[in-house]
Amino acid sequence: MAGKNHDRIFDLALVREQTLRIRDLRGFQKSHSVPAESTNRTIQFVARIAEQDLGQDLDQYFDSLRRAFNYSRRQLVVSEPTGGVAAIETPEFEYRIVATQSDSVPTEVVMRRQVSRFADLDVVKSEEFSRAFGSLFNAVELTFAKPLLVEDVIDWVEEQSGDGALIDYDRTALWCSITLRGIPGGVLHVQADCLKVSTAAPNLAPELLQVLEQFRRELPKIDRWLSE
Repeated sequence: MAGKNHDRIFDLALVREQTLRIRDLRGFQKSHSVPAESTNRTIQFVARIAEQDLGQDLDQYFDSLRRAFNYSRRQLVVSEPTGGVAAIETPEFEYRIVATQSDSVPTEVVMRRQVSRFADLDVVKSEEFSRAFGSLFNAVELTFAKPLLVEDVIDWVEEQSGDGALIDYDRTALWCSITLRGIPGGVLHVQADCLKVSTAAPNLAPELLQVLEQFRRELPKIDRWLSE
């Protein structure tokens, strides 16, 4: 979608975020204490003890990508776990996993898996991509090169979309979320720096893109928001 018709878009990512208890990380030892708050020290601690989990994830998707796309060793550039981040760069895209201590629940860690930096978005629709990742992701995220006015989105939806839309937002209009009667299970989340479409359950990547297209059809102003 990025290009001259959607100049605001900086990148598109397929995303899945999952939480687990810090004590369930493979690097957590009996001598460790579960953090009661989130500080620079505890964030670094969680990133360090998550390295085994990140390494196991790299092993899984290195093998999956190599088999699905028939990549050679040299075509897969691996960034080993460090600072809570690990990645595999392929000729078509980058797979990345990030482990971060939860801001809201300091006893938990958020595992964010994403594929982004696509050379050609058509690869998402390929059988190879589906074989490599299956139904891993539950969201499509568009990040912006310049900020979006969330107030404009809220005002337009409230004035134009009718009874088929439900919108929620905070009092300072930092974010809003939109659900449409014709798209069961789909939610459009909007912030100044990103737009995300999520589904209630994980889906194959082409199906997630179809949900994004449904929102674009039902809310035609989306394309204008992305290109202004």
